[in-house]
Amino acid sequence: MLLFLFMQNVYGWALFGLIALLVVHPRDKPHTHLQEALRLAETFAGQSCAHVEVGSARSGSQTPGTFLGSGTVAELAQHCAVAEPTRVFVNATLSGVQQRNLSAAWGRPVMDRVGLIIAIFGQRARTREARLQVEMAALDYRASRLVRTLDPVTGKRGGFGEGSEVVSARERGRSGSTSGGLGGAGGGGESELQLQRRHLRDRQKTLKTQLGEVRRTREVQRAARRRAGKPQVAVVGYTNAGKSSLVAALSRRPVEARDRLFETLDPTLRKAMLPSGREVILSDTVGFISDLPHQLVTAFKATLEEVVEADLLVHVVDASSPALAQQRATVLDVLRGLGVSEATLASRMVEEGAAREHPSEWGEPQGRSRVEGDQPAPPRVFTSTVTRAGLAELLRVIDRKLGVY
Repeated sequence: MLLFLFMQNVYGWALFGLIALLVVHPRDKPHTHLQEALRLAETFAGQSCAHVEVGSARSGSQTPGTFLGSGTVAELAQHCAVAEPTRVFVNATLSGVQQRNLSAAWGRPVMDRVGLIIAIFGQRARTREARLQVEMAALDYRASRLVRTLDPVTGKRGGFGEGSEVVSARERGRSGSTSGGLGGAGGGGESELQLQRRHLRDRQKTLKTQLGEVRRTREVQRAARRRAGKPQVAVVGYTNAGKSSLVAALSRRPVEARDRLFETLDPTLRKAMLPSGREVILSDTVGFISDLPHQLVTAFKATLEEVVEADLLVHVVDASSPALAQQRATVLDVLRGLGVSEATLASRMVEEGAAREHPSEWGEPQGRSRVEGDQPAPPRVFTSTVTRAGLAELLRVIDRKLGVY
């Protein structure tokens, strides 16, 4: 019951298409961050979302309890009363108390960046493995912001769900710590906060056991592929950079262009033939994003080990993206966080530029490709999955790189 109520709280409205998000974006962040926030909101809500940019709070005007200044909070409350969004998405990382207070001030649920990304992962999860990993990330996120619900009619406390308030240390006495646990009739039973923590720990323990089994299964599968002499090439990159399209094109499968964030959560394995006649396994991995929640990185460890254990990395970048440099840096930072060494990044990676609109924006002349096999930097190859331009060259570079190791 605990799990069902939680999943309904985070994802339930999305299943029925009733979400209308208002995006609140701090103006001191780059414009590309706003565009990404709007894409995240649209991905979750299934429709374009209105947004409001707010200025940085002056020194002393920002209160720890609301993240934003009091004047900004009041103005946004008026805006919410007029626009009537179902939810508000603040493009920042909020504490549980800040989220609770903003929700109370604006009269509707508030999501922060971490919560929204986890919720999108929940929408995208299709396989048992993906659902387990998303649930683990969601529970880790909730563990730092335990909540209790109040029935609007009876005022009685409930479980996890909408209309909730954060159970802080200051509130433990009112939550049953001195009144006898669930019944509240005296005695030394568990407080509500302790009960919620225990439920979370029990569920997390179960999930860790199940994910451990997933991890061992993947290890066995990788060992079998190695014994068969088939190198594994992990295709990595920023979310929606074109990884799945590239894997489909290289494996001679129909390319389905889906312009959606986090389209792939489970590694998809495809076979491809290199010019030398060797067969390789291409692994399509989950996309990265700036400020990727650490809960997701931890929960998806079994999946992301496909990247760490790969014989070669192909880093896909959107050559037309105005945030190309930032996206590339984000991917490299995540790879380093996973344990990929600098030596591996320099010697066992190929960068593939998906030239969607303006290939010249990647720093190269229109229609040309560059390969830097003898340079310290990873080789770079331009491709197009639509015209198949550059794909043969990319396979040659992969073949040559794998021949070295």
